Amino acid sequence: RSAPTLSIYRFKVEPDLLPGEYRYRLLLVTPSTRRERDFNGRLELVVNLTEGDQSAMMSFPEPADADAGAFRLAFKYFRRVEGTFRVNPKAKVESVQVRIYETGSTQPRATHSVSL
Repeated sequence: RSAPTLSIYRFKVEPDLLPGEYRYRLLLVTPSTRRERDFNGRLELVVNLTEGDQSAMMSFPEPADADAGAFRLAFKYFRRVEGTFRVNPKAKVESVQVRIYETGSTQPRATHSVSL
């Protein structure tokens, strides 16, 4: 097994000002053994929610926006990431998972989940 390519710290998701809007923040850190090269990749959020008695899953960026600039990552040692996402104001967000992919890889290099 190869060493992890990076670690996720302080992942937080909280409701923002507008109904249905949530703010997320996290800190990404590359291990010292990897510091000779930059990390390039992208971030994906997978949101589990319930609306009425229906469970649903949403991911951000949406597949059509896979190149969304806000979700692209390029850094050497560490990077703070924050942003917002929106769901239907009637929906209740149960949990959010962040997945970090390295460019060219279909398997996440790191994942972390929080429950709300």
